[in-house]
Amino acid sequence: YVQPVGERADQHTDIGSETTANFGVGAFLFAASEMVRYLYNVKE
Repeated sequence: YVQPVGERADQHTDIGSETTANFGVGAFLFAASEMVRYLYNVKE
């Protein structure tokens, strides 16, 4: 779930499974890849 960007970022807006944005997906994938690197101690 990602809060809408800019002028649509209203605290009373319903946020659900259909609420997404490109930066939200990218942040999740980045965090997941860092966890994999941490857990397997992969060094580049």
